[in-house]
Amino acid sequence: MVTVETVDGEDYYRLLETTRAYASEKLLNFGEHNYVAGRHAVLCRDILLRAKDDRHNTAQADWVRAYGRWMDDVRAALDWAYSGDGNVALGIELSALSSPLAGRLALLREYLGRIEYASHQVRRLEPPNPFLELRVNAELAYLLQHTSGDTTELRRVYDRVLTLRLQVDEGNEKFEASHFEFGMLFSLTDWSKALETAGNAANTARVLGAPYLVAVARHRSAVECGQAVLTATMDPSLYMAFTRIDPRVSARAVLARSLWLLGECDNAVEVVHDCLAFAEQFRNHPLCQGLAM
Repeated sequence: MVTVETVDGEDYYRLLETTRAYASEKLLNFGEHNYVAGRHAVLCRDILLRAKDDRHNTAQADWVRAYGRWMDDVRAALDWAYSGDGNVALGIELSALSSPLAGRLALLREYLGRIEYASHQVRRLEPPNPFLELRVNAELAYLLQHTSGDTTELRRVYDRVLTLRLQVDEGNEKFEASHFEFGMLFSLTDWSKALETAGNAANTARVLGAPYLVAVARHRSAVECGQAVLTATMDPSLYMAFTRIDPRVSARAVLARSLWLLGECDNAVEVVHDCLAFAEQFRNHPLCQGLAM
């Protein structure tokens, strides 16, 4: 009746299809289907929250392998949440939390429709939830950028994110709001505002007393991050926790690209040579050498 699959030392249990259909029918007959579906949706949310925390300290392939298997469960939870007997607020949260995973699984078109629906529903919440609406719109912007490019609709969503960011005051939410804004500005090639936003995120992280978040923010701020490592003002261990690559190589690579985009070509070439020199010290680390090249 139940199959067990072990992956990376963790056991996963799955009902056979016929058993699942029979159990679902019994739950409906006894009026308990909605209760069980609600608990399943909460479980999916808790798993996605764990995935969110693991996203930046786990190799991408391992992260996708660990959490990608839950996408069918998430789909079922979303279908229930947006049904007449469901929980719309929980569905909106599930949509926003699962969108990054869907992106890694190349489900962009499917999730564009799901996030667009969530963006309509989140405006109807009472009381309003500016941070949740911001998260949904940030995910919508990402999907629009990667499916349609720079369009009028993308700009409209971007303006909405800016408006919502000003309504977010709580520490961790304020950091995430700046983080989302940076991603949008960077995608829209608004370099100067992107750098300013990343700096604001770093300042928020300092106030929170969260050195890891400072490292994340400064990683996103390409020029600032590069200069920080060049002058040894950032703890390299924090940077490596985020990138898993030696910061002397990765920061110079990012800095060179940023300088090139800013029109400082001579400085970019100088940093590239410096980057290659450091990469030579890591002959046993092809990723560092490849990044430098």
